Amino acid sequence: MSVSLRIRRDSEARWLENDPVPHQGELCMDITNHKIKLGDGFNEWSKLSYMESSGIDALREEYGNETDFILNYELFK
Repeated sequence: MSVSLRIRRDSEARWLENDPVPHQGELCMDITNHKIKLGDGFNEWSKLSYMESSGIDALREEYGNETDFILNYELFK
């Protein structure tokens, strides 16, 4: 079974300019710094912390190995 994971993405400047409140569980990629934040449904993007590498490793375990993860990321950026 093939799984595709879409990640909301934008530059750091645009994230800060718009400062949206990401939905609970929504993944948000900062393409300037190549880091991910996870929405909680309450806090603006600027108030959320970046995910630790262990959180990203958990995503890779769930949705595919590193090659598949990178390939899917590259396709949807």
